[in-house]
Formats: sequence, structure tokens, C-alpha cells
Amino acid sequence: MSYVLESGLSIDDALRMSASVLKNPYVEEQLMLCREKIKGATDLALCFEETKVFPPQFVNMVRIGHKTGNLPLMAEKIAVAYESEVDKALQRIISIVEPALVIILSAVIGVVLITVMLPLMQIMSSVG
Repeated sequence: MSYVLESGLSIDDALRMSASVLKNPYVEEQLMLCREKIKGATDLALCFEETKVFPPQFVNMVRIGHKTGNLPLMAEKIAVAYESEVDKALQRIISIVEPALVIILSAVIGVVLITVMLPLMQIMSSVG
């Protein structure tokens, strides 16, 4: 939405394009409802607030951007904030998965080693 607004397109176009890229049909439907409400002169932040889809921080930043006339800049700041939040969440998940993966791989390698070494040990003991 930030890029569309920065390129000079209207909020209506930005909402339509943003809705078309979403994979969540409920959120897409809510954005399309907002698009219709905005055509009827409803405030964008108020519409986002009524959908109950967006967090209050997002709605407040949209409200501030809309009132100050810097909606593209505010949309970019929102995107940066959520991108860093997603990056932090992914880092937490990775830090949890890494040790578990090491333990699982160690167990698999241990089982493979045992299945290979036991027959060899039995052969060696029967020969010697």
C-alpha cells in the first residue's frame, strides 16, 4: 500500500491493489468494504478500526498519516515496523528449531552408526 500511495495513486486504488495481493479472503473482503465506505466519505482510519482486523497501533498511525497528509510516509513506517516484528519472530523460531534439529540429526546419525557398526563388530568377533 505504501508503494502505491507513494506513486501518486488514490487511496481507493491502493486498497484495491492491496486487497488483490492478500491470500486471506476475510481481510480482502474487509478491505473491499473499506474501499466502498471511503467512496462514501468515511475516514480511512475509522473504517480500519471498524473492521477489527488491524491492531490499534496500525489504525492510529494511519489516522495520523491521513490527518497530516503524509499517509504514504506513515504507511512506509508501518511496513518497516511490521517487517522488523516479523524478522524478530522468525529469529525466535529459528533459535528454537536449531537445537531441536541438531538433536534429531544426532539421534539419526547415532542410529545409522549403530546399525552399521553392530554387524561389523559381530563379524570381527566371529573371525577373531
